[in-house]
Amino acid sequence: MSKKAGTPAYAPVYVESKLLKLDDVSVAHDSGHRDVDEDRVLELYEKVILAGRWGQASLSRPKLRYDPAGRPMAASDGRSKLADGKHCIAALKKAAETVAQSDDATQLEWYTGEIKDILTVGMRFDCIKFLDDDEAAVKLFYTMAHEQEANKLRTTSVEHKIKLVRAYVAKDAENAMVEILGKSRRSTIHNWCKATAVLKEPVLIKLKEKPDLPQGLVFTNKYFVGQGEETRFLLEPEQQIAALQLFYDFCDGRGTVSSIPTFMSDFCAPMLKAQLWCQLVMKKYSSVVSRLPAYDRCQKMLWSERGRTCMRLGVGLSGDPKIEGSGIPECVSVLQGLKNLAAGRAVDEAESAVDAAKATVTEHKLVVEGGDDESGILADDIMMEAPLVEKDPVLEKAEELGLSVRSNIHLFHDMKTFGDGFVGLCRATTRGGIYIDEATSKAKIILGDMAELWKVVTSVVDRQYVSMGIFCGKRHDLVTLVVTGTVDPPLKRLRVKTFLKNVDQSRSRWKQMSKKEKQPFVDAAVKDHRKHNALKRELAHPPVEVDSPVRDPKPENDSDQQPPVDENLVNELRFSFEGMALSSRSTLGQGAHGTVYRCENLMGTEFAVKLPVGSRDVKRELDVLLSLRHPAILHCYGPVMSVDGGLVGLLLEYVPVTLDAWLKTQPKAAKCPHKWHLMVDLAHGL
Repeated sequence: MSKKAGTPAYAPVYVESKLLKLDDVSVAHDSGHRDVDEDRVLELYEKVILAGRWGQASLSRPKLRYDPAGRPMAASDGRSKLADGKHCIAALKKAAETVAQSDDATQLEWYTGEIKDILTVGMRFDCIKFLDDDEAAVKLFYTMAHEQEANKLRTTSVEHKIKLVRAYVAKDAENAMVEILGKSRRSTIHNWCKATAVLKEPVLIKLKEKPDLPQGLVFTNKYFVGQGEETRFLLEPEQQIAALQLFYDFCDGRGTVSSIPTFMSDFCAPMLKAQLWCQLVMKKYSSVVSRLPAYDRCQKMLWSERGRTCMRLGVGLSGDPKIEGSGIPECVSVLQGLKNLAAGRAVDEAESAVDAAKATVTEHKLVVEGGDDESGILADDIMMEAPLVEKDPVLEKAEELGLSVRSNIHLFHDMKTFGDGFVGLCRATTRGGIYIDEATSKAKIILGDMAELWKVVTSVVDRQYVSMGIFCGKRHDLVTLVVTGTVDPPLKRLRVKTFLKNVDQSRSRWKQMSKKEKQPFVDAAVKDHRKHNALKRELAHPPVEVDSPVRDPKPENDSDQQPPVDENLVNELRFSFEGMALSSRSTLGQGAHGTVYRCENLMGTEFAVKLPVGSRDVKRELDVLLSLRHPAILHCYGPVMSVDGGLVGLLLEYVPVTLDAWLKTQPKAAKCPHKWHLMVDLAHGL
């Protein structure tokens, strides 16, 4: 039978129907598309065959495998090779053994009708062939088929699927898998290949322990297969294994498998905090930690059930007195003993606690060099009580580092406290501040000395008016540090705006300046960090000079000269955009990804607004446009927000001429040189 037009290459082609006895059909390891699951065979035998439900159960007819030429294929034992239905045949063979061992088969209630005919005469099989007879392609087809069907067949385990994809990718590219399984499976294939590239062998071995694990726990989990922007969430193999083990114990205790969001929030996220803690400790105190065996013990505590709870609650391993039962008992007892010693309690009240603390520290004493003791004091305690281990240079250095860091850092646990704190801390006597992102616990801002910051900022802008934006996270996510001592701040802002306007209107003079002359203009433009970045890039990468520039500046007395977009543009846009009637007359362009309109705010400033077709890609496009900084590229001022705070569009610079229209106005002789210069400018911009 020939392949129908339009049939995918992976789909099987029907050849014929054939009657065979069960003894002539193979259930060997190379027959069918996967190994036999004895639990599934027993389930079919007891709940379908012995229960007399063979004709009622929704089981598809087993299929025999033919080669592309239409000839029968044989397994390693010489019997006919199966394409699918190996569990069904194995269950029937088990039933045949039961009949053979019975003294009187007629007494078996289930041994009637179709089952009796199959065991005595044989079974009719559909014979199929694959045009693409690659074993990996065939297995991938049946993997997808069983996941799509509403039957009780177990899906391929995560570990088996990754090995299967790895074997196929070694032969061909990811695009070939799309051709095999269809374009509708492109996203699924991408997740498979991503997991294949990221997951390590020890993690696969751990996944093999639970073959019925929901595959979404791995394939869509940023903590296991995070790439690109999600790389910061990726766990190390040790943390992945620890999270899986805790999850297995949790599921075994409940008797069911928990949901994917629960696994990510309650098991993976705490492991990420533990991982970041370990990385931060190793980075800051590597010379000390490498000689403290207690660090390894502390790691294991973080990966334990109680350690996961501590990370999830945001408390230390020594627990929180306000939370009953929090913390690891060993850490709690040692810390309490150290507190008792530090407080100098009476012997009759705290003798037992002091002795316990001394015994613990003596038992886990620090080994400097050449020692045989493999233990050590807790990493949480290495900065707390130096007198307990006197004359130990390593511990003294640890205490010195700890006191130095803690004395120069103020901690703010939320954005509001952080902002309020900076307003009060911005004095020459302030020691410093650190902001830690709540999602990743990664340090975003570290300022060792606010006096030094003040000195740097005031060297760029007048001391009477200081404004500085500090990035913490994504490009448009800013924490603004503002200190003002001027009597009339609006006047200062007006001066900065006027200066930027003059710079905008004097581009011809700007091109004639030397780098030394341009530097004051660049420094003064720090009020607007976006314009500041654009000017600095123009200073570092001056555009190629051409006889007639693409965007000739208009004379300063031109009545059509557009004023620059001021700092309140976004707020004014939010007001005017909601009531704006965008018509086809204001449309600048329209395409598959959205429509661009020409608009103006209440002050008459012209700009362009792009409203994308889909809302999911608006944020991604905004990030890309904000990262491009070059005079030859249109400027993106930021997002267009709706009244409820949603992101609906992009605010772009308006240019009254297109590149295509400008090229058509140039003499033919000048087209080639101009095109070359334009390409060079575009290359600089990209």
